[in-house]
Amino acid sequence: MPTPNLNIGLTSLCLLQLAACSFEPPVTPAPIVVMHAAPSVAPCERPSPAIKTNGDLLKAYLASQSALRQCAAKVDAIIRDAQKAEQPSAKEPTDAKTH
Repeated sequence: MPTPNLNIGLTSLCLLQLAACSFEPPVTPAPIVVMHAAPSVAPCERPSPAIKTNGDLLKAYLASQSALRQCAAKVDAIIRDAQKAEQPSAKEPTDAKTH
C-alpha cells in the first residue's frame, strides 16, 4: 500500500516548510546615546585697579595679562571639549551573534 508512505512524505514536507517560516530576525543592540553637556562658563575677570604711579601701572598691566591668559585657557578648554563631543567615538558596539 503506497498510501501510508505518501502520507508520511506529505506530512514531512509540510513540517519542513513550516520550520522554514519560523524566521527570527537577528538581535541588534540598542544604540547608545551619550549626552555631552557644556561646562558652566564663568565670565573672565577684568581687573580694574587704582593706578597712581608707574609701579601701579606695571602691576595692573601684569595682572591684566595674567587674567587674559587664564581666560584664554578656559575658552580653549571649552573649545577642545566641544570638538571632542562632536567627533564620533572610535568604539562602536559589537553585534552579539547567537547560534
